[in-house]
Amino acid sequence: MLKYISSSDKKILLELFKERKSIYIYYFHEKYLFSPAQINRFVRKYLEEKIISFDDYKIKLTEHGIKWMVHNRGKIFLTPNKKEWKKIPDEWLVEINENIDDLKLKNNYLK
Repeated sequence: MLKYISSSDKKILLELFKERKSIYIYYFHEKYLFSPAQINRFVRKYLEEKIISFDDYKIKLTEHGIKWMVHNRGKIFLTPNKKEWKKIPDEWLVEINENIDDLKLKNNYLK
């Protein structure tokens, strides 16, 4: 089953769930500026799980996909964005005293 649902996946899934009809995949490029690679990855990933159907460059949620979304709505829409890229590793943290010359890294990189 699906372990990771990206933010782009969530936007596409939400659109499909709201519309409940076939949507051209190019729509997601126009509206959200998703790259062709992102859209292709989405289509392959969710086709494999039988969550969407793909026909004539349109995608649509399957009955299984609708049930899957309702069952996994917490995982899809309520997971907090942890922003891992914002966390500063401890070894990069600095101690700053009143004088800028006293700037010292914990691992003493700037000695």
